[in-house]
Amino acid sequence: MFKVDKIKCIACEQCIKDCPTKVISLQERKAEINN
Repeated sequence: MFKVDKIKCIACEQCIKDCPTKVISLQERKAEINN
């Protein structure tokens, strides 16, 4: 299970590439999980 820590997020997009369900996106330069 992926978790997003907006405080540690540096907008590198690695979590977006690694997420098997492709539910992570960048919103205002921070990663966010889309339901």
